[in-house]
Formats: sequence, C-alpha cells, structure tokens
Amino acid sequence: VGLFNTLYHPLGATLDFEALGLHGAVPARDLWRHRDLGDIDTRRVFQVPAHGVILLELGVPAKS
Repeated sequence: VGLFNTLYHPLGATLDFEALGLHGAVPARDLWRHRDLGDIDTRRVFQVPAHGVILLELGVPAKS
C-alpha cells in the first residue's frame, strides 16, 4: 500500500482497512525504512513528509 503526499507540507494520511476490504489485524512493514511495524488493524494515521511516500507491505491476516 502506498500513501502519497503531493502537498508542500507534511500530511497525516489515514490508512482505512475497511476501504481496502481488509478485516482483522495484519502484520505491516515499512519498505523504505526496512522496519516492521507490528500488527495494525482498522485505521492508522501515518505522517507522510511533504512530497513524500510511505510504502507498506501488508501481510496475511491472522486466523481467528
């Protein structure tokens, strides 16, 4: 999932799982920073720098 900011100032971009058709917690990894973010679910706000990108790899939801 990519979060893009085309503005001249930082932006709080919300990743909304329902809008993506995802349900439940999934493991996430920041691909630019090479950092695991742990499990995320429902909604999460990411701070995207001016003219920047947050690129996330989302894993498979945990089975209940």
